[in-house]
Amino acid sequence: ANSPMCTTMFIEYANEYIAQYAEATRDLWVSDILDLDIECAKKACYVNSFYMDMNVDERKILRVIDLTDLQ
Repeated sequence: ANSPMCTTMFIEYANEYIAQYAEATRDLWVSDILDLDIECAKKACYVNSFYMDMNVDERKILRVIDLTDLQ
């Protein structure tokens, strides 16, 4: 209630974690599923919009893009 942005970030992460976990567990055995927790957590972080805002891909920054070939 005191931090709606934090709540939004957490919910987005939780939704993405569930999606990553569901996708990864489709064709695995139970013993393999137990090892997926950390991998799914990392993937969920990397696609979280808050993480992407704080860790911008250098290739996508406008000052780095060379548009001289378009002239």
